[in-house]
Amino acid sequence: MKENKLTLRQWFNKESVAGSICTLPFAVGFLCFTLVPICMSLYYSLTDYNILSQPKFIGLANYIEMFTTDKTYIKSLVVTFFYTFISVPMRLVFALAVAVILVRNTRMTPIYRAVYYLPSIIGGSVAVSILWKRIFATDGVINALLAAIGIHTQFAWLGNTKTAIWTLILLAVWQFGSSMLIFLSALKQIPNSLYESARVDGASRPYIFWKITLPMLTPTIFSI
Repeated sequence: MKENKLTLRQWFNKESVAGSICTLPFAVGFLCFTLVPICMSLYYSLTDYNILSQPKFIGLANYIEMFTTDKTYIKSLVVTFFYTFISVPMRLVFALAVAVILVRNTRMTPIYRAVYYLPSIIGGSVAVSILWKRIFATDGVINALLAAIGIHTQFAWLGNTKTAIWTLILLAVWQFGSSMLIFLSALKQIPNSLYESARVDGASRPYIFWKITLPMLTPTIFSI
């Protein structure tokens, strides 16, 4: 009996078994809450389904109608791509810039890191949503600041089609704390010997950034 327990313990101590056990909660969660809903959505997209009745399989009819006659979908697709191609690079640029500044260890660095990471924690809360709504309201903070410098306006930043998308992009870029921490971790993995050799050769800071820091961060940039 003692030998069986020891064998079972040794089996659990195997790296492959321990890794499988540790990743099991994520695997189950991904299967139940991500993969299964995706498969169900794909199936329902091929049917005529209104929740109240049984789905009827109609093939690609929904997709044909969506891409040929539904102008709203095409417009929403264009806006989504515009939002993605603008917000994602801007978030990465801000995160990298702040990470480069905060990579130096000072007494205030931990506080600065916590402050910059805070928006990523509270950014999705209802209270913050109401706060941003009040900031960009017709009688909100933005218009009050403009009135303070002599520009009196009741402009609806979230209600105008030309400024609403840029406001949403700003809200997305504001939550760059997670990317900043990833960049900080990657910056600390770059060997100092590379920087020392570049300084000995007389390289300037911009040259070091473009020729050493940025190439070493390329895998991290593409993985975020």
